[in-house]
Amino acid sequence: MTNKQVIINFLNGKAGHTPTRTIHGKDYNYEGQTLKSNGQELINYNTIIAYFEKEKLFINIKKYSQTTSTIQNILKEQVKNYISEENIIFYEGGAM
Repeated sequence: MTNKQVIINFLNGKAGHTPTRTIHGKDYNYEGQTLKSNGQELINYNTIIAYFEKEKLFINIKKYSQTTSTIQNILKEQVKNYISEENIIFYEGGAM
């Protein structure tokens, strides 16, 4: 799935993920889906980008990387097609 497809699945309460990748960094190794949804949370690597709680959607707007910013921008663009504005809460950082 593409990032956009994973995000649309998430906004519809469905699971999805990008293909499994292995990434080797200077101080870390990562193996898994870079963007994934379990239907309740949207997670990029190990960072929660958005989650549903009590009919509200919480969107993390903290800057992490260019890739994460791209995902956040796709989410902000798509969310207006699925969730009413009064049910969206933007926050910066970890889970609320």
